Amino acid sequence: MAKNIIYKVLDFGDGWAADSIADEMSKVASDGWTVIKIMSSPTRYEVSRLPDDVPGLNDGDSVSVASSMRVVFSK
Repeated sequence: MAKNIIYKVLDFGDGWAADSIADEMSKVASDGWTVIKIMSSPTRYEVSRLPDDVPGLNDGDSVSVASSMRVVFSK
């Protein structure tokens, strides 16, 4: 007999706080869903460099990264 599996996918962008992600995942898990895969992917890279004769990153320069997380559940 074939087993029927259903899937649920949740995406968490950079606007989600860690505690909110944990609450949401706990809520879904309490309904019988099991996490089968978690994938993280960058959505934005930014390098901010002040004009300077010295090459590379220096004081005042910055690098920022934003990412999203996709969680796949099955039941």
